[in-house]
Amino acid sequence: MKCLEQSRGDDASSKRVAKVNVINRIPTVLLLLSVISSSSAFVPFGHQQRHVQKAAFIPSVSSTSLQATVTRPMGSSNDWEVHKFGGASLATPELYRTVGDLLLKEASGRGDGAIPTMAIVSAKGGMTDLLVKVVDSALLDFEQARIALEEAVESQIIVLKELAPPSITDPIEESFRQDGEDILSVVQSLRMIQTVPAVTMEVVTGFGEIWSAQTLNAYLMGLDVPCDWIDAREILVVKSDSSGLGEKGAASTGGVTPLYDLTTQRMEQWWKTRGKEAGFHDLDYSVESPVVVVTG
Repeated sequence: MKCLEQSRGDDASSKRVAKVNVINRIPTVLLLLSVISSSSAFVPFGHQQRHVQKAAFIPSVSSTSLQATVTRPMGSSNDWEVHKFGGASLATPELYRTVGDLLLKEASGRGDGAIPTMAIVSAKGGMTDLLVKVVDSALLDFEQARIALEEAVESQIIVLKELAPPSITDPIEESFRQDGEDILSVVQSLRMIQTVPAVTMEVVTGFGEIWSAQTLNAYLMGLDVPCDWIDAREILVVKSDSSGLGEKGAASTGGVTPLYDLTTQRMEQWWKTRGKEAGFHDLDYSVESPVVVVTG
């Protein structure tokens, strides 16, 4: 697996504090680091090249065949390679295109077969700050929170519509707007309790990563290449040992314990269902490989 870390983007949500000590799911690079092996490689960072070191594969599966599938898709001669893109790399439609084209170039291989490729993406540049504003505004003025949320949703939809035809973007746009309604429901009670629990902040700001992953995947869909996206919160499961940093804050300081077996089972199930529906099982990996976009 090759892991590219671009800009970290905005990370205001990790500064919010509340007591959390439960088993949670978090959308981080741990998903890929825990279930996929890696190899070192060079990848572009702006106009430069950055060398990315090999990441260790953490054995957590009981089935030999599953371990082989997790390391590389059956039929592929290459391991999965994983890239990480921060918000600064995904601030405009042009940058989404640049990232998508880079992933396709990497997936095409280097002369020894196509390379299964994943991308872990942060929220669009500036999106996390907008969603933090939604939460903070809700403490004082719910109408201001609604306006800030509308700005956030519309800004993502504008980018989305630049990247793919309506046949692809229309259902995604509808999903974004429904997410907006869900966010309003989440923040509605904050004025009453006059505090922002860390889990609430992370739920709201996490939508930025979900929208970003779907936006990049929409661009790839428009190019008619094998692709799909994953909400890592549906796959990665951790036990949080922290009581004040929230999920992402705890993860960044080592305060969570990934539940590798359960996470691997979820990843296996995704591959058996969504991977099969996307046609990944039937690809000729000597000439093409899937590109999977994962929330970061």
